[in-house]
Amino acid sequence: MLGLALVAVAVSAATAVNEHAPTGVHIAFGTRDDEMSVTWHTLASNPGDPTVEFYPGIIDDVSESSDAPQVSRVEGSTRAFIDGGPERTVRFVHRVTLQNLEPGAIYSYRVGNPATKTWSRLFNFCAKRNKSQISPAKPLKLLALCDQGHRESAGVVQLVAAEVADPATRPDALIHCGDFAYDLDTYSGRNGDRWLSDVEPVAAYVPYMTSQGNHERAYNFSHYAERFTMPGHGARTGNAYYSFDLGPLHVVAFNAEAFFWPEYFDEAYMSRMYEWLVTDLRAANDDRANTPWVMVHGHRPMYCVDPKVPDLTPHANKPEFAGRLRVGEASGEERRGERVRG
Repeated sequence: MLGLALVAVAVSAATAVNEHAPTGVHIAFGTRDDEMSVTWHTLASNPGDPTVEFYPGIIDDVSESSDAPQVSRVEGSTRAFIDGGPERTVRFVHRVTLQNLEPGAIYSYRVGNPATKTWSRLFNFCAKRNKSQISPAKPLKLLALCDQGHRESAGVVQLVAAEVADPATRPDALIHCGDFAYDLDTYSGRNGDRWLSDVEPVAAYVPYMTSQGNHERAYNFSHYAERFTMPGHGARTGNAYYSFDLGPLHVVAFNAEAFFWPEYFDEAYMSRMYEWLVTDLRAANDDRANTPWVMVHGHRPMYCVDPKVPDLTPHANKPEFAGRLRVGEASGEERRGERVRG
């Protein structure tokens, strides 16, 4: 019995989790073109402020004996997120915004806390390229996917991670239009933790731009709102709707779920989003000289061109644009990946 007890203690010690360790690191474009937001979480509250250390170029060693270039440090903010389930588990979500990045420049970075001396491994990213840096020889690359689970999508994540790891195929950004982890809140959020670790080889290297789906609905979409950091209007809408420019492309995210969950989204909410969407698309339409391409994404298509596929947005709530705006639409619920051609 003593031998079994010693084995149990050894296994427990070997599998202990460092609750101060950063996990689920992911990046997203900031509100300004020269910004990148970095988000991660810990299971314990850390003293002081969360910190990102970043360096120009690609490096793999930042020890005192290395030849790493001069480090830049940026501090951010921390928010305690309490899961809505019966366990009331707590995660501490950390956000840092890097600013004054050079367009198209490569940076290496790590996240953590100087007080606990607990750091992530080194990652790297390419800052948002400007329009002059995009050409037929170096085209804009954008990946789009939806509906990714922790257990269900390991093969897809591996394929995307391999593409991200190769500088020749790494995209400028990735769009994920809803349904994360199946689900982020499952097992009191632990399934979401695991999924964010799964996608870290992608999302820590490429801006991971999101919109919410029906599988994020638990506790008023709180896991989606708390775990991601989208730019601009997203900061005021729980990441629900926002837009950004990427070279010649204007990208718009909208909350397709607003039409299906009246317990969370009332008519006033839908009206605010609609007015914002109209204003944003009109401005994009007037700026076609700079952004000739406009892409809108949400989890469910607002319209379907195939008469055999029923529209997924209730007709009573469907916005009518009367043909004034021509955009491409990407969504997750129409599994064939339909595009509305303008």
